[in-house]
Amino acid sequence: MKLIFKYALLSALVPAILLSFPALTFARKTPNSGVPAGWRPCQALPLSDALSVTSSSLAPNRASKPRSNAASTDTYAYDTESSGRPKMRVTRDQSAKKAPPSNAIVFREPTDHPVTPAMERLAAQQTGILAPLFAATDANGKEFKSITLTRTKPVILFFVELKCPCSRDAAPFLERIQTQFGDACTVVGVINAKPDEARAWAKQAGVKFTLLPDPGQKIIRSYNAERGIYATLVAPGGRIAKAYTGYSRDMLEDMFERIGGITRASVPLMSFSAAPKKLVSGCPFPEVK
Repeated sequence: MKLIFKYALLSALVPAILLSFPALTFARKTPNSGVPAGWRPCQALPLSDALSVTSSSLAPNRASKPRSNAASTDTYAYDTESSGRPKMRVTRDQSAKKAPPSNAIVFREPTDHPVTPAMERLAAQQTGILAPLFAATDANGKEFKSITLTRTKPVILFFVELKCPCSRDAAPFLERIQTQFGDACTVVGVINAKPDEARAWAKQAGVKFTLLPDPGQKIIRSYNAERGIYATLVAPGGRIAKAYTGYSRDMLEDMFERIGGITRASVPLMSFSAAPKKLVSGCPFPEVK
């Protein structure tokens, strides 16, 4: 009798609990209402600001990506949030993963690369010096000369290590800065890759800024970029305004303010709350064979 009573009580309570958390039961209640094949619902999680996004759809072609900006070959999550409802993470089912394209960049597993005092000292020593000159051809065959780029406006040189996941994660922030300032400044990525690899990387990272293939790392080494995510802000006239050894919220805010001060462009303030709080550096550039 007690067992029957407990079963009846449980039967009454479970639907009530599920109804109080509609975001958790969305896929179960309406399995064909937007959850794409190969995706599955997971329990609600207290997600950090870095991963929390808002979307009206769970379909990957309509949902916003989390900060990791993961490529289609990665295991990653979409997060949805409705007013008054718990957040839900939807992750790609490993068993449904498609084979990556033949030219897809296979990124390394994320690893902590702390910025050292020695790195910071070397970067600080570059402030005010003339930026090394270079001429290069971008990933689409267009020729670029640094002396022309820096003649009248600031240039951000963003150094990318091809398989570094942190370089990929940081890239969209530089893309946003380029979009925000428009023609007032130029973001140029310098990547240790061949042109076809550079194009594949840009597609997976979801960025459109200029990308200079530098497989021999001549430009990279001339700017003392030891790792991916190093960035150098060059002021009009060709002198280095600031060299950065990684990225974080504070670093991006500093770069944004410096560009604004140089260009005096009237642009809305940007939020970098999705960037890491702690300064993050990237993978070391490998020795050139």
